[in-house]
Amino acid sequence: MIMRQTHPSPIARAAMMLILSVFSLAGAWAQTIVMNENELRSALTDGANIKLATDITLSTTLIIQDNKTVTIDMSGFELNRGLTQRVMNVGQAIGVRTGSTLVLSNGTVTGAWGGDGGAIINHGNVQLTNVNIANNHADDRGGGIANHGTLTMTGGSISGNATDKNGSNGGGAIYNYNDATMTFSDVAISANSSAYNRGGGILNIGTAILTRCSLTDNTSNDGGAIFNNNDGVMTIEDCTINGNTSTVYGGGGITNYGSLDINSCLVTRNSCVGNGGGIWAKGSFNIQGKVIIYNNSSNCPLGRARGNHPNSRSHRSD
Repeated sequence: MIMRQTHPSPIARAAMMLILSVFSLAGAWAQTIVMNENELRSALTDGANIKLATDITLSTTLIIQDNKTVTIDMSGFELNRGLTQRVMNVGQAIGVRTGSTLVLSNGTVTGAWGGDGGAIINHGNVQLTNVNIANNHADDRGGGIANHGTLTMTGGSISGNATDKNGSNGGGAIYNYNDATMTFSDVAISANSSAYNRGGGILNIGTAILTRCSLTDNTSNDGGAIFNNNDGVMTIEDCTINGNTSTVYGGGGITNYGSLDINSCLVTRNSCVGNGGGIWAKGSFNIQGKVIIYNNSSNCPLGRARGNHPNSRSHRSD
């Protein structure tokens, strides 16, 4: 008896391929959906892929440790620390330890109040995509984020954060430490403040790269949007720096004591009490492309950039 071999139809073959694909990818793509803080903390295993299903208020700092890699999709929800004053050592919303990685996306981190770092203190590797860091505080450094490691941010915003304490070291939105690296693209940094110190938006001592970012309406007593310290290395490209204020010293937009490269940027309507309404450049300063500077400064009315800017291709309009 001869058995006739049958072949599955094209539809059946496609269905089998789909099933195999789902099974082969299930481990890599399986998400743990969490509804409360206890479920979130329980899910923080190495390789975890977590999805929020609601807003979550954190009773203490969410720590990523033990060399773990954790992915959290906030799905438009928020992680809220719910604080109105500093809580010693555990006021931050998120802490990432050395050797650990956090991949965070699509939501808001708010309501935190720490000493070093408001929303996030990072000693490892943090990757943010379409995240809003909003309305957090730090008594000392980094009202939004204190970065000791590697920080990457794409899209999203950092707004309404502050370092509040008299004698704080500054960085209303971000304090980027020595040997730390931050790389930002398409991020809006606005309405942050360092009332008693430097860098209303960013205080950089490490390496910082900003591309297609906006820094608006930030305030400090030195470097309204950015203070680039002596050891800081900073590259700013295709960015807008507008409406920032230095209330005591110079650099309504930027104060630079380190190494600053600025390429194809718009630096407008910033103001200060001291020198350089737009840019006060005491360190190495290089302009490339078309950079338009149009600012105000009470001690330096034209608001011109100061320091070494050898590239004559720039355009400065006062």
